[in-house]
Amino acid sequence: MAGSTRRSLQELSAEVAANPNSTAFVELAAAYRERGDLDRAVRLCLRGLQRHPTHVEAHYELGRIYEQRGERELALDEWGIALQLAPDHLPSRLSIIRLYLDEGRPADAARELLLAREIAPGDASVAELWSKLEPMRRDGDGSEDAAAPVGLFGELKREYPGTLGALLVDATGQLVEGRMTPRGVESDRMLGVTLSGARADSSVISEVW
Repeated sequence: MAGSTRRSLQELSAEVAANPNSTAFVELAAAYRERGDLDRAVRLCLRGLQRHPTHVEAHYELGRIYEQRGERELALDEWGIALQLAPDHLPSRLSIIRLYLDEGRPADAARELLLAREIAPGDASVAELWSKLEPMRRDGDGSEDAAAPVGLFGELKREYPGTLGALLVDATGQLVEGRMTPRGVESDRMLGVTLSGARADSSVISEVW
């Protein structure tokens, strides 16, 4: 929000106090984060999310607070939830990418950047992050491997128009790996796995999940 129209802490606090269902808690938490009062910001977000569990911006803001507190895994969790709720939420995707780049995880960053490019192909922030990734790719950190799952999924979508996802199962029917379209829920994030080269056992899902 522009500085000229930004409400004061007092105004936001008064609104949240008067109306516990108000979503102004997100803006108030952001204000406390910027002041360095991270504990209070976390409490506000957690309390607000009890009433608004699907509030995308609240999960995104909570992730930012956790990151500022140095709790990066918790930040990733919150941004992941935001993306499950709104797969096109670019700020969450970019935050994940920046964290991966900062941690020296080029393969993870490359995978997320491919998804970000689908969401916003002309976005300047996406292009900037690609430029930061390139030196790491040239160093041979394995980021090229990260492009394979998305490339494979793109191939499946071309062969089977309308595909929403793919699952890899073993001979007993147990789920091994899975992936959803970037514009749907990313099951690989929830499962902690990524669809890889084996295609013979893949089940292609069209129209409905």
